[in-house]
Amino acid sequence: MPGVGVGISPSFGAYPFSWVLQSGGVNANLDLDFVNNRAWNNGGTTIASLLTCTRASTGYYTNANGTLQSFGNNVLRYETGPNGNGLLVEESRTNVVLWNRDLTNVSWTKTNCTAALDQTANDGTVNGASSLLATAGNATCLQAITLGSSARFQSCWIKRITGTGTINMTMDNGATWTAVTVTAGWTSVSIPTQTLANPTVGFQIVTNGDKIAIDFVQNENGAFQTSPIPTTSSSATRAVDSITGSTAGFYNATASTLYTQAMTFVPSSASQQNTFVINDGSAANRFMLYTDGTLHATGLVTTASSNVAVLTDSAVTQSVTYKSAMAAAANNYAEVLNNGAAVTSASGAMPSGITSFYVGADRGSGTQNGYIKRIAYWNTRLSNAALGVLTT
Repeated sequence: MPGVGVGISPSFGAYPFSWVLQSGGVNANLDLDFVNNRAWNNGGTTIASLLTCTRASTGYYTNANGTLQSFGNNVLRYETGPNGNGLLVEESRTNVVLWNRDLTNVSWTKTNCTAALDQTANDGTVNGASSLLATAGNATCLQAITLGSSARFQSCWIKRITGTGTINMTMDNGATWTAVTVTAGWTSVSIPTQTLANPTVGFQIVTNGDKIAIDFVQNENGAFQTSPIPTTSSSATRAVDSITGSTAGFYNATASTLYTQAMTFVPSSASQQNTFVINDGSAANRFMLYTDGTLHATGLVTTASSNVAVLTDSAVTQSVTYKSAMAAAANNYAEVLNNGAAVTSASGAMPSGITSFYVGADRGSGTQNGYIKRIAYWNTRLSNAALGVLTT
């Protein structure tokens, strides 16, 4: 079942547990395995006890079976199990579509189209989603939005009830209609991002008599899709996921190794996507694993706000899981992606005053926008060969 960690008793395995990551014969001092809902911090513990999640809104998660689950304010969003994607971390986004689940509302203009709030939604809400029935060919259901020019991304959840005709979606009042794939089950669909003012969003049912179900219509600020944001009479914002922990009891100021297993769903040329950061509460002293604006895996070390080592590796693939690790000691840094060649640096001091770690962001910025399956930390500098084993 998805949700917050339920805890692990030391009786479940040897000390340390057999599942704890190790390489070169050295066990991790911190291991957070979100997919399997287990945690290690030099003793049995739980994910929830090690992390503080701040998100001033509810948030949705798409489970492995394709259903949506809602998580309350300040609750980690993750799913466990062999098909689980792990922890979802996202930046803040605002959905400007009103009544995005109830298309019977007058905010939606229907032409040759009948709307009803009569569908069981993908999150299990009875009569939580709408149906649209075409009473003539090229029926439309549209909503005009007053908004300044910005990059927009349009998406919704959709399924077919009857018929086989084309279903189109627009955000420019039909100047561009994009056909979307509609099946008998709930599916998330989207259309290419556009930069425009005053979007008019909605749907066209080409064939008379065809009927579809619609939920979570979303027009958000950005160039890629994020999880559903429900609205009623006004736009709504999903707050950023800010996830933090303390390094007390396991951090070593002279040598460290960081590991992450993650997946980003942003396209290339997007913003920096941080996965695992250890710092002093500022940008002055920190270790970072992230992908840069071209999705190249990178390890970064800073001291006194100056870059000591910037270890830029190959690019990762959008929506594909990757493994990255960085080993650090004074004048001896290395980063490895997916068991590739190590990127190294032989100069620079170690950060000082480290107190905290961040999962999926750096003090609320550079948010991951994707899944984090696992992070781990060693209070020693693992060999470059061991980094390769870790990231295989």
